[in-house]
Amino acid sequence: MIRKNTKNAMAITIAFIAVVIMLVGTAISYYIATQIEGKFVLDLFVLPEFISVLSGMILLAFSEIIQILHDTRENSDEVENSLADIIEENVEIIKILSEIRENTSKKIEN
Repeated sequence: MIRKNTKNAMAITIAFIAVVIMLVGTAISYYIATQIEGKFVLDLFVLPEFISVLSGMILLAFSEIIQILHDTRENSDEVENSLADIIEENVEIIKILSEIRENTSKKIEN
């Protein structure tokens, strides 16, 4: 049975930083676009906004990659533990079967 995935603290931190970068970048882009000529200039807004959104999205992608790697690691550990349990049960069954075989062969010899 595979348990629910937990969140990775580093992935959450990087995602939070990415969102902050995008929000602060948008605010700064707006400030730049309104302060230079005294009114909102779209051309001055677009480039800084694009850069801040792109930076934030790249960080969000790293955050998701970290979370996926974390989930994969957790699931593989869980599968490994399940396989170890199954192997242990099979070893016990093999021991019981070998005892039965020995007892049967002793009865046949007698």
